[in-house]
Amino acid sequence: PVGDTVHESVTDGQWLCEAALWMHWTHVGLAVTSIDSQVVKLNAERVIETLAKHRLIKEISVEYSMLYHKRVSTARPPKRPWPTDLRVPQSSFAEIVGSMTRAARVTISMEAIHRAQRRMNSSMRGNLSNQLLSEVEEGKTTVLRNSAGQLERVVPVAALELKRADGRMLVQIGSDAHREVKATCRLPQEYVRGEQDSSE
Repeated sequence: PVGDTVHESVTDGQWLCEAALWMHWTHVGLAVTSIDSQVVKLNAERVIETLAKHRLIKEISVEYSMLYHKRVSTARPPKRPWPTDLRVPQSSFAEIVGSMTRAARVTISMEAIHRAQRRMNSSMRGNLSNQLLSEVEEGKTTVLRNSAGQLERVVPVAALELKRADGRMLVQIGSDAHREVKATCRLPQEYVRGEQDSSE
């Protein structure tokens, strides 16, 4: 619910209302431009029909839309801000894909890698390490193309805040990596697996 008028600027390439693509949505407010602009309007029903033509794309789209819908319906104070036409908390492409099933994440990652490899020369292809491909296949890492078309490696990590009744908190004061002790003072971290929300 919005009690006061709110003004927000929209950047180039930003969705005006992605939520309307995945669910029935009621718009609040209006969009006004102060400079010449181009807006692409999508017919949600036609987009869904097109996505449904290919079995694998349909499966991934259905899973994506269900997760997006969950983010919209659980976005409410005090945990998260209300969803708007411009923003739904924790619903960036990387955040949604990161919480998909392992099979979907692997499929999306491998497609991003293969598309990038087709554009690379042979020496650049060698830079994509076997370790990265293995991490993708095991579901430990997700590889996505960002808005600039570059590959990004996404490893979701959550900080664990563990407090006792007396207020004392567990912190990690060091780590042991490759036989080398490294001093740190931070909250312990845990990898977030697919189908697991970072708040769980």
